[in-house]
Amino acid sequence: MKILISDIDGTLYFEDKKDKIMPSDLESIKKLQSNGHLFGVCTGRSYSGVKLAIENFDINLDFMILASGAIILNNEENIVKKLTMERNIVEQIYNCISSNNCEIQFTTDKYFYFKGPTEYTSSNAVRFNDFYEIPEEEFTTFALGFNDCKELENVKNLLNDNFGDYISTHRNKNSLDISRKECSKGVAIAELREFFNVDENDIHVIGDSYNDISMFQSTTNSYTFFNSPTIVKDNAKYLVNSISECINIILD
Repeated sequence: MKILISDIDGTLYFEDKKDKIMPSDLESIKKLQSNGHLFGVCTGRSYSGVKLAIENFDINLDFMILASGAIILNNEENIVKKLTMERNIVEQIYNCISSNNCEIQFTTDKYFYFKGPTEYTSSNAVRFNDFYEIPEEEFTTFALGFNDCKELENVKNLLNDNFGDYISTHRNKNSLDISRKECSKGVAIAELREFFNVDENDIHVIGDSYNDISMFQSTTNSYTFFNSPTIVKDNAKYLVNSISECINIILD
């Protein structure tokens, strides 16, 4: 049995394209699974964020790695692992960055809280103006969105300098995901491999951005795209054009 683990945004799901998930990728995923192999995602998104991306597509996930490795769900969506962020730390981080020009997003088990110009129409989405308006005590994801990559790096360095003993920061192209210190995509993949009791050579990963590098370093079978950033390509074993091309390599 082989396992393919995919990033979502920019890898499986394309917000700016007519086909948010390419039909050829969907067909190849079904082919992979029909041959007795597994397919799942590894993302900075929350559970509701994953569901929002795939709800209109005929796709079955054999597992989900969420919140940059803080949460792992099995094929029945039962919790295999869950590490949340405590309110006092999240509030301190919020106070540290709230004056910066970035969008702020928190998720809990039930709600998605957001602050910034983007509107979200999901029934569980709640706009907030200040942190005291949020009643939750634990958070599953914490994400920041930026228009300026230089500002992103400045905030990333600020958070690492002030909270590096507790948190890990995971950069995407225009966003920053924040999780507990012991969480990363790479760590979660090692835990998933143990859960399924498979050899490292049976694990395949595909992603497109900086926060996927820890995935690449967790296995010998890593894939990214020809148009990915140079440092991402330098850390991947294979360059492909799509998930379907990646699956063809796996099945061959």
